[in-house]
Amino acid sequence: MLMRLINHVILQPDPIFPKLIFSQVFPGMIQTLPNSCPQKSSIRAQGLLWGCSLLLALAGCGGDSIERTVVKGKVTFDGQPLATGTILFVPEQGTVGAPVQCKIENGEFSSANHTSDKRGAVVGPNKVEITAYKESGKQIKNPDGVMEAEVIQYIPAKYNTKTELIKSISSGINDYSFNLTP
Repeated sequence: MLMRLINHVILQPDPIFPKLIFSQVFPGMIQTLPNSCPQKSSIRAQGLLWGCSLLLALAGCGGDSIERTVVKGKVTFDGQPLATGTILFVPEQGTVGAPVQCKIENGEFSSANHTSDKRGAVVGPNKVEITAYKESGKQIKNPDGVMEAEVIQYIPAKYNTKTELIKSISSGINDYSFNLTP
C-alpha cells in the first residue's frame, strides 16, 4: 500500500487516488472533494498534499513500536537510601527511543509508578543518570533579589553529567541496585 501511495502521489499523480485513500480513511466525506483539477501542476500538488496528509495521519495512529519495559530498584548514597532524587535511563547511541525519568523516594524507584509516562525504559543499553539535591546551609539571592536557601546537586558527576553507569535493559521487569559513593 505504501509503495502504491508513493507511486501514485509522487511519481504518477492521479487526481482520483487521493480521493480513494480519503474515502477509505473518512467514509462518507468524499463528496466534499472537487471532481477534477484544471491543470496538471495542481494535480501533482493536490496529490502531494493528500499523500503527506495521509502519511502524517498514519504516523499519528497506533502506539510507540519501540520495545519498552519496567525498570525498578534501589539507590543508596554513602550506604544510606537516597531520600529523594531522580534516575534517568537514556538509550545509548544506536538504541532508538526517548529517555525515561523516574522519581527516587526513600531509596526506591519504578518506571511503573511514573505519574505521566508509564511506558518504561527502552530495551537495550542505557546510560543511567542519578541526581539529588539538598540545601547547602547557605542563603543566596534569587533573580528577584530575595534571599533563599541555596540548593546544590550533591551526587558526584560520575553518576549523572559524566555518568559511568550503563545498564543493558532486557524484556521483562529489570530490578537494579545502585550503591553510590561520594
